[in-house]
Amino acid sequence: MLENGLQNVYKLGVDYLPVTHYILYVYALLAGSTEAIILNINSLKLFTFAIELIGIFYVYQFIRERYKTYRQAALFCLLILLNPAFLYDSLLYGQWDGIYTTLVFMSFYYATRNRLALSILFFFIALNAKIQALVYLPLIGFVCLEHMIEKFEPGKVLKAFIPMIIFQVLILLPFALTGDLLKVYHVAVDMVGRYPLISMGANNFWFFIFENPVRELDVQGHWGLSYNSWGLLAFCLAMMVIFVPMLIYFIRKIQQKDYFGRYPVDKLLMMGILIPIVFFYFNTQMHARYAHSAILFAGCYALYTHRFLIYGLVSVAYFLNLEIASKILKGNILEYEQFFMRPRFVAFLFGIVLIMGLLNLYRGTGRKTISE
Repeated sequence: MLENGLQNVYKLGVDYLPVTHYILYVYALLAGSTEAIILNINSLKLFTFAIELIGIFYVYQFIRERYKTYRQAALFCLLILLNPAFLYDSLLYGQWDGIYTTLVFMSFYYATRNRLALSILFFFIALNAKIQALVYLPLIGFVCLEHMIEKFEPGKVLKAFIPMIIFQVLILLPFALTGDLLKVYHVAVDMVGRYPLISMGANNFWFFIFENPVRELDVQGHWGLSYNSWGLLAFCLAMMVIFVPMLIYFIRKIQQKDYFGRYPVDKLLMMGILIPIVFFYFNTQMHARYAHSAILFAGCYALYTHRFLIYGLVSVAYFLNLEIASKILKGNILEYEQFFMRPRFVAFLFGIVLIMGLLNLYRGTGRKTISE
């Protein structure tokens, strides 16, 4: 990009979405030369970490009223900031999942505050960073819808989409001017199926089916469906299970005409934990880091409710999975032999989190609308 310009990056056959290229382009300009780009490449980890600090700040904004003082709330946020599972992905692995995670959480935060325009804007920025953000659409969409049915203003809703449209046009404009807009589209839709393996390092449900799903093709299958299709079907069913309590609540809300009540915030946060986990747990072609956003939502849930067990389990499972996949701390590529570093044990931990989370969601389902 330094030599050919940002607008021509998709001519080089890259396979990332626009936000990534904008970040890399600014970095390239600041570096100034190919040599400097290579020598200072680790500084990009600090950029991701800085974005994650913004995510911690929004957690603080979310939970500060739950504590005696704002100082106390800030200190408790260190339980996320100093969590090895939270830091591993950006500072050790050098991955950027923390960027879309922060953007999604910002969108969620503004949705709960009835700031529709900002919620939509940050959600679309997240989509332009990582297409995985799409799994949060039902959650954020519901929160926004609940506010809108209290007082529906068509003009306000239409205006809320204007910042998103402006952003989307501006971020795609350089590629449109060089005739590469279709290539951006194909990058987004062709990500599925690029690596047709049952697992790309995710210690998930498939480790109970296969001895080593990392070496199994997901295009094979049984009963007329590929493993990829079975995984997608399981994911969709799991998402339906997650949203059934919300659907029951919403139907009762309309029946009772209680438009001023709000779905419990702790259950919304629990959904924010479970959504990336079921995405990671049942689909094929999943990397270990695809569960990253669960850490931020789980940390916020723990600080909001003062219940830390699920946060602890998610953190341990995610940290172990990242280390099993990358072996950065181990320093070599040999497989771990300890039982707690085996993929099936980690998959078991994630399974426990799913069960506990669903029990939490269904507890109290059917009660009268709860106002927050």
